[in-house]
Amino acid sequence: MGHVVGFLGPLWAILLAALVLAVVLAIAGWRIRRVIASGREPTLDPGDVPADADAEVEWAGALAASERGDFREAVRRAFRSALVSLVQRGRLPVQPAWTTPELLAHARGDPELSARLGPAAAGFDRAWYSEAPVDADRWEELRGQCQAIRALTGRGRPPA
Repeated sequence: MGHVVGFLGPLWAILLAALVLAVVLAIAGWRIRRVIASGREPTLDPGDVPADADAEVEWAGALAASERGDFREAVRRAFRSALVSLVQRGRLPVQPAWTTPELLAHARGDPELSARLGPAAAGFDRAWYSEAPVDADRWEELRGQCQAIRALTGRGRPPA
């Protein structure tokens, strides 16, 4: 440090230290804002399926959101519709406190469901929890995955 002060002089050394400190504080502030913002998102957990939820109402909400161009909301509602269908038809007893990995772990006992639910859950997480934009093509892909889950919910036995 003494060499830097000797080479730059005390004024320039102070300015350089202030610049380094400003960069460190800016990075820390950016990370803190991301952590705070991500703390709000999990309140919309994919496993949050109230007893009075209706799969068809959720599906209609998904289609309406997609028509408005709100594809992120459309994905959320379509995935929720698929989960409500699973609960209503007894295919998977979803609990409101489950995270996506817990949901997939509970579905593991039903190979047919697990094969469909895995990609849909990954798409939901990417669409809802990331900052990546959700476009019409991504919505259509996830819509198809959720429709496939809704189509198979009446078949098979619920996992033990």
